[in-house]
Amino acid sequence: MFLVLGVCPVAEALVAQAQAAGVELHLVVGGLRTGSGAALEPTTRRYILEHWQAVTEGDGQPFKREGALPDGFVYDTEPACRAIVTHAAWHRIVHGHCWG
Repeated sequence: MFLVLGVCPVAEALVAQAQAAGVELHLVVGGLRTGSGAALEPTTRRYILEHWQAVTEGDGQPFKREGALPDGFVYDTEPACRAIVTHAAWHRIVHGHCWG
């Protein structure tokens, strides 16, 4: 099973539900703000943190925002997406399936 802060309980429930129903599950990721290399503007940073707060209020999942997105932070999720895809491929090779 993969670990992503704040989504594991939801992901685990979805995986279990899909497996119980015999539904094949595929992980698809996409990058946010890929390759820009630019630090977040203060207004963008504030917008993202407000969005994260709204998500927390909506789903009740804990999300640590203290210290998140510090000044000068470059928000590029492509490296993390590549890591997830690499791990999933490795897991399929080693275990013969993606979800553990």
